[in-house]
Amino acid sequence: MTPQKLFDEYVALPVEAQRQVADLIAFLQHRYTASQTIKEIRQTELKRQPFIGMWHNRPDFSDSSSWVRRTRESEWGKDM
Repeated sequence: MTPQKLFDEYVALPVEAQRQVADLIAFLQHRYTASQTIKEIRQTELKRQPFIGMWHNRPDFSDSSSWVRRTRESEWGKDM
């Protein structure tokens, strides 16, 4: 549907229906703008956290699975 056809359909609606369409548009704008903003904030905040990359150059973490296994064995014993 072209923008002009959509506008013509809107204008042909009763006033109450036009209000409902306007309310729906406002709701959708708020919903999609807010969800995008929240997503951007969450991504930005995570990147700024001090724990990001704190183990980057640790040689004992080069194989994280082995590190976890060794840690579990030392804390809980080999009978896990």
